[in-house]
Amino acid sequence: MHVPAKPDKQEKATQTVLEQAEVLSEMWAAA
Repeated sequence: MHVPAKPDKQEKATQTVLEQAEVLSEMWAAA
């Protein structure tokens, strides 16, 4: 049985989105 590779790209994309959301919320809090 072939096991597919771990979706690193998907994980990186999620991490990026979370980081962007964090930065945005900080900007909103400062505004």
